Amino acid sequence: MKPKVWIEKIKFSDDSEVPFDSNQITVFVGPNNVGKSASLKELNSLTKNNHKNGKVIKEFEFKKKGNVDELLKFLQELSKEILVADSAVKNYIGYQFNLPVVHIGSYWSNNNQLSNLHPVFVNLIRVC
Repeated sequence: MKPKVWIEKIKFSDDSEVPFDSNQITVFVGPNNVGKSASLKELNSLTKNNHKNGKVIKEFEFKKKGNVDELLKFLQELSKEILVADSAVKNYIGYQFNLPVVHIGSYWSNNNQLSNLHPVFVNLIRVC
C-alpha cells in the first residue's frame, strides 16, 4: 500500500472547525481578503513544523496511513537512491527533498508534523 497523508480537521481563529475526508478535494473560494491564501500558506507551514497559534488557523489535525516499510518502498519508487560521499549513508533524493534513509522512520513517527517528509506529501499546496 502507498503511504498517505491527509488533513483531518482545521480549526480556524474564529473557532469554526472544518472536517475533511481522506479522499476529499477541497477548494477555498470567497471574496478578496477573507483569508483563503493566508489559510493555505499557514497550513503549508504548520504541516512542516506544527507551530501553534497561526493568524488564521488555530489548530489542525492530520492523519497518516501506512508504515515505515511502505514509506521506504514508496520513496524508492519516487526518488533516486544515492550514497553520501565518503560514507555508507544512503539518501533518497527527489523533487525538493534529500532524505537520509536512517532518519525516515523518525520523520514518519512525528506526531502532527511531517518534518523533512513535508515536500514528499505537500508539494502540491499552491496559492494562486
